[in-house]
Amino acid sequence: MTARATVFGVILACLGSAAAAQDSGGFTLRAFGGLSDLQGTDVSLRGITSAISFSSSAIAGGAVGYDYPDSPWRSEVEFVYRSSEASGKLSGDYASTSIMLNGRYSFPVSGPVRPYVGAGIGFITEIDFDVTSQPNAGQYNDRGGLAGQIMLGADWSLNETWTLFGEARYFTTADTPTLTNSAGNTLKASYRSTDLVAGVIFNF
Repeated sequence: MTARATVFGVILACLGSAAAAQDSGGFTLRAFGGLSDLQGTDVSLRGITSAISFSSSAIAGGAVGYDYPDSPWRSEVEFVYRSSEASGKLSGDYASTSIMLNGRYSFPVSGPVRPYVGAGIGFITEIDFDVTSQPNAGQYNDRGGLAGQIMLGADWSLNETWTLFGEARYFTTADTPTLTNSAGNTLKASYRSTDLVAGVIFNF
């Protein structure tokens, strides 16, 4: 057997073992972070509507899931925190936390890299806008409301235990949030973001 054939055989064996690890299934833990790009929006506050924009800021989260054996499908329950800085006539921090139920479909390809698509539906556990500009400075917040997201990414299986992944996602609330401060004043602003995240999966 030539050296080239030997190397080729080793590569095939490694790819085969990675694919087998992907098909074995089981529970997973996922942790990730990245950039959240919140779309600019009109903000209604005390009867005045102003246009504001946001700088790209942070997203972080984690999930507990299940990779179904010999199946392209996975599901998980995910908790995510997003935060973005607003600028314009109204400045401050617009942030949210959410719990999402996600499903992912991995395309049937050989090798350690698995591209996938996914979608999720969930619940906004808290959303708040900490306004810093006067005369409307203060915290406006709300709880509840449905949210949804779609995802496109790829996993890179390192071994049977650890997997790296990168993902792009689009997240939106079902309705425009209406936030209230302690004085009873209301603030309305849409919440739609495009996120780029990377992280690690622990398979057990």
